[in-house]
Amino acid sequence: MTGDEGLGSNRGSANVDADTADVVITWAYGQDDVVTDFDPETDTIWVDWLTAADIDVYEENGSAVFAVPSNGDQKTTLQGVPLAELSLANFTILDESAAEEILALIGSDAGDDTGDNTTGDDGGDGSSDDGSTGDGSDGGDTSDGGDSSSGDDVGDDGGDAVVTNPNGTAGVTAAEATVVITWAWGQDTVIDDFDSPSDTIFVDWFHSGEVEVSEANGDVTFAIPGNSQTVTLAGISLADLSPANFTILDGQLGTEILGVVSAGNTVGNGDSSQDTDDPGGDGETGGAQPDGEVDVFHFDWNWGARDVISDFAPVEDILDFGALPAALISISEVDNDLVFEVLNNGGHAYVLEGVQAEDLSAANFTAADWNTVLESPNGVFDQLVMLGNQDILLT
Repeated sequence: MTGDEGLGSNRGSANVDADTADVVITWAYGQDDVVTDFDPETDTIWVDWLTAADIDVYEENGSAVFAVPSNGDQKTTLQGVPLAELSLANFTILDESAAEEILALIGSDAGDDTGDNTTGDDGGDGSSDDGSTGDGSDGGDTSDGGDSSSGDDVGDDGGDAVVTNPNGTAGVTAAEATVVITWAWGQDTVIDDFDSPSDTIFVDWFHSGEVEVSEANGDVTFAIPGNSQTVTLAGISLADLSPANFTILDGQLGTEILGVVSAGNTVGNGDSSQDTDDPGGDGETGGAQPDGEVDVFHFDWNWGARDVISDFAPVEDILDFGALPAALISISEVDNDLVFEVLNNGGHAYVLEGVQAEDLSAANFTAADWNTVLESPNGVFDQLVMLGNQDILLT
């Protein structure tokens, strides 16, 4: 177990692992546990590699609830223990984003009336590290005055968020940024005067996988499918953007967005002039042909699923390992496909059709900024080397 390896107080201070904790919150499909004898003065909770996007924390009828809705409505309830009675000393939490969410709610009355599975406020002022739950429809106007429909800025009165976990180097708040991407249900906003050398983008408390970034027809679009929402920078390509344009509150999402921006700077605008390592055609790079849009495929826990990715283009696309640890990743080549299995998860695997290990480079991979799944011994890169990609560590 890795629960007590080097975790500071930012992920709790219980210093327990799954074997020594009183309560273990891990992937357990459909399980509804009610803990009737939890003592907040002495007992401990170990939270497995669940991200903030996976876990909902709230209080219901005076009891703290830890729910994983996507895993068969899994719940763990601490009967008779409100969030206000919990503290850092009760927790060891493996994932940084989940720790931010949980530790922001404990030791206060933050969750008293949240029996509807919401967490925090609604993210409008950036003071909660969740920002929304469900489809975000209750956060369609996360400002304090309801005028998120202003011309050039999305929700530009979203408040002076204190940037406690920014990604990017813009160092701006919602009030200072040129463009604010926050929860605005059903809104499609086009920014036609964005100046990439000087303008800035503030991304509110969205989590991993909730914001998709793509480039098409010379425009960059930030889409939030679960909120039926888009923000488009007209006339701006990914190659025009850099970390200096961004402040992104969620660390994992920041890694994803800046990974797409970085890949866009490598690929440019998706011109067919971008050659593979073998421009002559013999042993041509496998996978789908580039289409000028950087697609990010998120790897996560999904019990027993077999996800087949038939359109992965090694020249431009990205695999995001999020919070998955190296110890749970096994890579193999099966026929003409590259298979990434998530161990101890019911045979869960991701299959890149027509792709082999040697088709990939380091630019195809990202993970949470604290996660060493790529570089760890026997991690992703080491396994690809074993499969014949001797150059992965040189790219």
